[in-house]
Amino acid sequence: GLVIRAARMSRGLTQKQLAHRAGMEQPIVSRIECGDRRCSVLELAAFVDALRIDPVELFRCAVSESKARF
Repeated sequence: GLVIRAARMSRGLTQKQLAHRAGMEQPIVSRIECGDRRCSVLELAAFVDALRIDPVELFRCAVSESKARF
């Protein structure tokens, strides 16, 4: 969720704008970013398309973040 949030913010998008681009509702984006909800593979693909981010880079950031926590 935090990686999605960082990518969204670095692109100057609001949650509502990202949700619109990804074809989902803003509360879903909020819950995913806050860690209250996991995203499905289809939602992850929608985020990758909406954010125009390389999926490999998205996972690399997520792994780096996970290692930093532990």
